[in-house]
This record gives sequence, structure tokens and C-alpha cells, in this order.
Amino acid sequence: MKISPVFLIILFVICFGFGGRLWYQLDYVEGQLNNTKVQLDSVTVQLGEAKNKVSVVKHELKRTVNALDATKNQLQIIEDDNALMLGQYASFKREIEYRAGVIKQDCQGFITPNNNLVSEKAREITGGYSEDTNERWRDYYRLYEWVVNNIHYSYDSNIPLLPESLTGELIWHKSYWRLPEETLIDKTGDCEDMAVLLVSLMRSYNQEKYTIWGIRISSGVPDASSHIGVALPVEGGRLTIVDPAGNYYTGSGSLSSESFSVAVNKWSVHLESKIPEGFISGVFTDDFYYEFNNTAEFLTWIEGR
Repeated sequence: MKISPVFLIILFVICFGFGGRLWYQLDYVEGQLNNTKVQLDSVTVQLGEAKNKVSVVKHELKRTVNALDATKNQLQIIEDDNALMLGQYASFKREIEYRAGVIKQDCQGFITPNNNLVSEKAREITGGYSEDTNERWRDYYRLYEWVVNNIHYSYDSNIPLLPESLTGELIWHKSYWRLPEETLIDKTGDCEDMAVLLVSLMRSYNQEKYTIWGIRISSGVPDASSHIGVALPVEGGRLTIVDPAGNYYTGSGSLSSESFSVAVNKWSVHLESKIPEGFISGVFTDDFYYEFNNTAEFLTWIEGR
């Protein structure tokens, strides 16, 4: 079969046109691919930069976390230091209040018959405990005389009481309690120091077989001071009071005893100029403490023992 030249020409034109169009499309696709590659390269670069930035941010974040941890540790140290300081402050505050006699029951802690210096002094003065009643009372009197003659009376200076908080103000308090050992060493003290020393000496001497009390007399006049002596309850509803700071004792030339009311009344009369309208407001030793609103309450209490 013979192909017509015209057909060939038409076929060629068609093929050329189709090929050209195909070539154009291929060239366009190639351009698009090149653009896409450029965009991908740009994205790759951006991703690399972003990755670097993320790495930098991650590093900075790690440094920040470490800094925060260090700050947290420092804050914990500061909190611990503050808690320790506040604990020490509270301890110092309580110790000062204890010595100032702010809480009256604290006076019990100043009776120390088992202190070595107290025990040695009691034996030195008396020669040791005697089962003989008369000798025992003479020894009590020797202990009283020793305190009167060897402990110089001195008034307390004002001491500061710490406030409840660090921002508070100091309160000045005119009272300071010495332990018996301190009074023996310093050989000075006021009424409560002499009284707790004498109670401790007497209780050490009698091996704590017999009751010895500190006894407080307060004034019915507002803002007047109080005073402390020593009381020895005796069988048969009687009482002996010895007061080294007040240079007083029940008896004349030697210790004796009176009925509860008479012993208390005579002591109150003796102290009237210093403790006007005096009444028994408390008794204490190392194992108990009682307070009273008036002498009648005290007499009722002691008569019921």
C-alpha cells in the first residue's frame, strides 16, 4: 500500500506539534521541579537554622533549669537558716523568760538539792544529816544563818525580754532568778535567790525526807512587789517560816514553830513596810507549785494536807 506524501506531511506536523507540546510540558515540569528543589533547599536551610535555634533554646532552657534548681537550693538553705534562727530565737526568748520568772511555775526548776556544790555546802555547814530531831533543827538554823551571813543582798537590774516577733519591741523586766549554784559562787542575790538556795540546802541536808517549800507573799496594793521566803511544815498543824533576805525566822534564838495562821501572820507583820497588805500567794518546791488568791485559801489548803 502506497502512503500518500500529504498524509506523511500531516502525520509529521501532528507528531511535531504533539512532540513540541510534550517537550514544552516536560520543560515546564523540569522548571517546576527545579523551583521545588530550590524551595526544598530553602526549607532544608530553614530547618537547619530552626534546629540550631532549638538547640540553642534547649541549651538556654537547660541553663535556666539549672539556675532555677540552684536558686531553689539557695532558697531552701535560706528557709532552713531562717527556721534555725527562729528556733534559736524562741529558745533564747524562753531561756530569758525562765530566768526572769515570767512564768511563775518556772521557780520549781531553781530548787536543786542534788547539785554537787549545794550538797557539798550543806555538808560543810552542818557536818551531815542527823536523825536527832533537835540536832536537825539546829542544822536548819545553821543553814539559815550561813545564807544570811554569807550571801550579800543585791537588787536585780532590769533585763530585756525578747518580743514575740523580730519586729517587736524589747520589754524591760526587773527580775532575774539565779540558780543556787550561781548564788553560792557569786555570794550575792535577792530574796528569791536566797530562798531557793536555802530550800535547796535544807532539802539536800535532810536527804529530801522532809518537806521544805518556797513560799511567796504578795501585796494587796497594786503594782507593789512580792517576796519569797522558806516554809517548813511541822507535824501537828504547825509551820516554821525562815526568810534570809528579810532576816526573819519563826522563833527567838532558835527555830520554833507556830500554828499555820500565827506563823503566817507574824511573817506578814514583819514585812508590812515592804509588802503592805501581804497575803500568801503561792508555795512551791521542785515537784509542785500552787497559787492562792488570799491567805485564807492557803490556810485551807495547808490544813487539808
